Amino acid sequence: MLSPTMIRRPADITIEEPPIEKLTRQHSCLRRSCFSCLSFLLIILGISLLILKFTLNAQTKELKKIPAEISRAVPVYDPDNIESISLTAGSERSRGVEMAAFLPKLMVAPIILTLDRGNNIIKTYRPDVVNQISEKTSWFDKFLILIKTNVADHRDEIRLEWKKLPTDAKFIQEYYDTELKKQGFIITSHSDTEHIRQFTFSKNGIEGSVYTEDNPTTPETDTVILTITMTATSTQNYVN
Repeated sequence: MLSPTMIRRPADITIEEPPIEKLTRQHSCLRRSCFSCLSFLLIILGISLLILKFTLNAQTKELKKIPAEISRAVPVYDPDNIESISLTAGSERSRGVEMAAFLPKLMVAPIILTLDRGNNIIKTYRPDVVNQISEKTSWFDKFLILIKTNVADHRDEIRLEWKKLPTDAKFIQEYYDTELKKQGFIITSHSDTEHIRQFTFSKNGIEGSVYTEDNPTTPETDTVILTITMTATSTQNYVN
């Protein structure tokens, strides 16, 4: 039998609760941690936006003649009367975006690799780098692959412009529509107003647009702009 000394009456049992100061201190630490993480993310975002702002304006260079790859890839109407040919190199177009994305990539890549044991996230959201990764690829090599992977469009942009062409704007649009389709391009969108006509086209990594502006009070087609975005290797040979 239990002796009287071994039996505890309910009055002898007390429930100790954490002091209010301890709870307050724990809540304060959690709040400071959340605030620090949020502040760090905002700083990274701010730095990325500043980098993007100061590097976004890509330098455009004037070309002496149409690059050979452009002539082979896309039909060009009346090449002898082109007013200007300008090139924005892919490295220039993408520089700002790549620099701004570098710090976020440094933060996100380790998280992805830690959570993605079977490379499922990478296969879903970054299929362009899947062929560089295998089961034998080390964590560090995967990290370098994700960091070095481009996030921007590195294709060159070439812009051909005509002024005061003695040809009807509708005829020019129909010429490009017909000739582009003959070469296998797909016309992706049309946008026509009273004075402005524009459509876009694409095929196998080549994208572009045809823009015409025609003031009905003048006899000529005021402006025609052909813009092509593609990977071109010989454009630098024609820079002034």
